[in-house]
This record gives sequence, C-alpha cells and structure tokens, in this order.
Amino acid sequence: MELPLSEIITMQKGKKPNTQSTEQHAGFMPYVDIKAFERHIIDSYTDGVGCVFCEEGDLLIVCDGSRSGLVGRAHKGAIGSTLAKITAPSLVDNRFLFYFIQSHYLELNTNTKGTGTPHVNPTLLGSFYFPTGL
Repeated sequence: MELPLSEIITMQKGKKPNTQSTEQHAGFMPYVDIKAFERHIIDSYTDGVGCVFCEEGDLLIVCDGSRSGLVGRAHKGAIGSTLAKITAPSLVDNRFLFYFIQSHYLELNTNTKGTGTPHVNPTLLGSFYFPTGL
C-alpha cells in the first residue's frame, strides 16, 4: 500500500532562540543550525526557551535557502529556524523514510516556493507516495 507523505509525516519547524551564545554555559544545549546540520560543527548554544527540540538521529529537513529539501539526521539540541523535524508513526522505518525523502532532493530543491529565499514546497513533499506496510 502507498500513501502520500502528507498522511504519514508531520513537520515541526525550528525557531530562532531568544538567547544564543557562542560559548556553552550550564544548562545550554547545541543550536542545530545549517552548519551543525551539514558539517557537524556546533558553534552556537541556547538555553532552549521557546525552541523546538530534536534528539540524536531524528530526521531534519532544510526548509529555507539554497539547500531546501536536503534531509539529514539530527544532533541532540534545539532546531534552527531554517530546519524542520520530520516525524512519522513508529511503524514507519526512520532509515527508509530518510532515504525516500533524500531520493526526492532534486525535485524538492528545484521546485521551491518563494521569490527571494527559496522554501520547500510542503504540498510537493506531501504529494510523494510512500510505500507502507500499514
């Protein structure tokens, strides 16, 4: 059986934190921005107030900018404002979902929304039919 991704996944967009620091203070966590997402370099930390969080291995997708549609695995921390966390029911294999979305990168990246800054088209992402065992 195949279902459109819009019926399977949920996306939760990250937010810019109120408090951010280049130094890690007690109680602060990594701020997972594009640099941390792509190159695994954490150079910003936040207290997490008002943020959306991810756990190690969660799926993240770049929603805004030239790399829109790029999917990857998260580091534990607060999700940056240009990223979103993708979640699916536990019956959906997270690794398979990662590779499935990754296989649509070119289409997502070249069919964005917006005039100045490109954004992932959520309608397009949701329209891909995902094979399920549900």
